[in-house]
Amino acid sequence: MSYRNEFEFRAFGLKRSGNHPIIMWIASLFDNPVYFYNCCDVDPFRTRFPENKVSEVLNLFHKNDDTYRWNEEDLDEIRCKKKNCIIYSYENKELKEFTEFIKDYINEEYMVGTSKHCYDILILRDFYNFVASTIYKRRRNVLSNHKTNYDDGKDIWVDGYMRVLKLSKLWVEYAKEFIEETDYLNNKISISFNQWVSDEYYRMFISSILGLRYSDKTLDYIGHFGQGSSFSNVALDGQAKDLDVLNRWKAFEDNSLYWNIIDNNPEAVELSNRIFGRTVDEY
Repeated sequence: MSYRNEFEFRAFGLKRSGNHPIIMWIASLFDNPVYFYNCCDVDPFRTRFPENKVSEVLNLFHKNDDTYRWNEEDLDEIRCKKKNCIIYSYENKELKEFTEFIKDYINEEYMVGTSKHCYDILILRDFYNFVASTIYKRRRNVLSNHKTNYDDGKDIWVDGYMRVLKLSKLWVEYAKEFIEETDYLNNKISISFNQWVSDEYYRMFISSILGLRYSDKTLDYIGHFGQGSSFSNVALDGQAKDLDVLNRWKAFEDNSLYWNIIDNNPEAVELSNRIFGRTVDEY
């Protein structure tokens, strides 16, 4: 059988959950640059984010053209090109609705092509640190008493608070898929961001499942996607191991609004503690 792609990875994760570090790491397991299409709507080749950079010292990704507005005839050459590895990411998607839509309405064989090795990657971060990184914005605590307004007059802390309340329900959906209470993804590999960060043997285990040679060469680098880390942007690129990503919740240790979100999401807390263990001190 003829394959268009040797390896295909569909990555699913919520924003601020470590998607890009893990995608960078998977790309680093290949000897040659991979094709990466970031934050897709449906069709990877129609994304507004055809990523081709990560750091000046790493060459992980092919230089992808911005094909968002190309006509289909011009796009066909890139779409049908033989690829050793293609990775494309979906962020903040409702898994059930999205995968059913893909199945019912999208010709995946045409869109991406057949692949010899095809995996769905599900990335999950513990609820406490997910909430903290989602609220924290551009190096500042948006739930602080000091209010900074947007141009439209909306208080920035209100925006952060409402955003994370909405995403908390989506986190529960991802957690249930992670523990296989649901089964929306295909040939799924679930990756705990917490364990991936802290445990080299876990990373080695994941690479062995993929049948790829282990590497850790990206662990010191922050992907230049969007603004990088919520807490430090890309200031620690080259020193990413110094990011205290498992203790982001401590920025909100004395913040009643943060704990209000935690206390009002008991299902998320229960699932987080079951999957990751208790990741915060007693409160």
